[in-house]
Amino acid sequence: MAPVESRVSAQTQTIVGTLKAKSRSDIAAREAGSILTIEVDEGDLVKKDDVIATLDGRRLTAQIAEANAEVTVAEALVHQKKSRVKRSGIDPSMKEKLYAQKAISESEVLDARSASNVDNSVFTAAEDPLHAAHSRLKLLAVRSEDLKVVAPFDGRVVARDAELGEWVDAGSRVVTLISSGEIEAWLKVPERFAASSQGSKIPVKVSATGQIVTSTELTTITE
Repeated sequence: MAPVESRVSAQTQTIVGTLKAKSRSDIAAREAGSILTIEVDEGDLVKKDDVIATLDGRRLTAQIAEANAEVTVAEALVHQKKSRVKRSGIDPSMKEKLYAQKAISESEVLDARSASNVDNSVFTAAEDPLHAAHSRLKLLAVRSEDLKVVAPFDGRVVARDAELGEWVDAGSRVVTLISSGEIEAWLKVPERFAASSQGSKIPVKVSATGQIVTSTELTTITE
């Protein structure tokens, strides 16, 4: 006769659910323009930061050249006004020495001080257009980078919504991408099993392939 053994029995339940990619995103153009190149098709796998499409950047190239010219002109003006400030900054002290020697009138000293103050104000005002030109150039550089539509994560292209030569507006969808790697299993678990499943590792069978995978994290959402 076999000895009596004590064993813990586990209740199992088969539940049907849906597998979903952890991330799904409509990848849009950040700039308006015609599609110059498109590197992917439906079903293609992409890595994060891979170039999906490139927009025609000739208009931005022209604007960048214009902005560089504006910076050059603004820098020349600032340099000119700075030289003027340096020169007029010396005049008051020179005029004060001459006034002390009774060589010039007090009004000439006051005029020199006034001219120095004006030159300083003009110099400060000339710096503003230079700062604005530099800011515009930085913005255009960012916009130039945005002519490349890139993948924000590793994934698979499930839809392509733009074609070579097509005009797209800023915000227009170019492709739809779903993440590869981790997936989510959405299961409708009866309430009587929900509490006991906390902390458990649930095996999930993928019906399409027959593969069985085990959950690494479990989150309960009540309706």
